[in-house]
Amino acid sequence: MSVGPPALRSPQGTKLDEHAVEGELTLQQCSVCQTVQYPPRELCRHCLGDELNWSAVSRGGDLLAYSELQHSLEPFFQEQSPWRLASVKLDCGPVVLARLTASCPSGNIRVEVSHTTLAGSCILQASPLNMENKP
Repeated sequence: MSVGPPALRSPQGTKLDEHAVEGELTLQQCSVCQTVQYPPRELCRHCLGDELNWSAVSRGGDLLAYSELQHSLEPFFQEQSPWRLASVKLDCGPVVLARLTASCPSGNIRVEVSHTTLAGSCILQASPLNMENKP
């Protein structure tokens, strides 16, 4: 029997679901200073402006760190184990937490981050870029 993810989401997390476009990366951007925001928020983290618009941003980034969740008390994560979590510094500014789609070697790895839907919820997903094209 398949179990869904934990249902509690913040109001801003719910907005992330509403503005997500499968296969793209859509985040808040301040209309005053252009700073890209993550996680979603009500005020700009840079200038405290309150005009945050949702827009597609660059999906590229550097993998800072990743770890594998091997055990969980949540039934959804038990079914999905191992769950690879990545910390990615996006080219557009913020550091995001995303599900990593594959194991990665250690070192400086380039990834692409996009939205994907899993069990009815939007999550960020990071995929390693082709290692042969690495600069």
